[in-house]
Amino acid sequence: MDKFLENLLLKYIVTNTDKYSEYTSSSSSVDLIISCTVLEHIRPFEMHISNLVDILSTGGKMLHIVDFRDHDHRKVKDDPYRYWRFLISDNVRCAKSCNRLRHSQMMQAFKKYGLKIREIDLYQKQLPNGLQEQLLPRFQSIPKKDLKILMATYLLQKR
Repeated sequence: MDKFLENLLLKYIVTNTDKYSEYTSSSSSVDLIISCTVLEHIRPFEMHISNLVDILSTGGKMLHIVDFRDHDHRKVKDDPYRYWRFLISDNVRCAKSCNRLRHSQMMQAFKKYGLKIREIDLYQKQLPNGLQEQLLPRFQSIPKKDLKILMATYLLQKR
């Protein structure tokens, strides 16, 4: 893996978000940002996206994989609402660790900060009957098409 990374001719490789601040001082200096199941945990989300856009060079790209599922879904296999439990209750672990934003909200932020959507790959699942009635009141207005999206891969580019 190290040889592969060397061949990419990358100036910075940040593998730990604790070191992120070291690279934020040099504006427009990063050509590629990759995250895997990170954005669903970031708060405040828009401020983070703004910071990423600031350090991204013009034409630079971002690749983000986002998991919109309750992260404990594997522990409750017999629950038809297992992927959405953190939208049904504030008393589950993922409700505290995830920002609970949905695909459309992330898309709005990406566009607001001038990112061009190069490609999107969505993993969707049919909704179980009665799901929307089970959601906490503040999530009941989420469109069904947004609730169906369980994972997304975004390829974005700074204009």
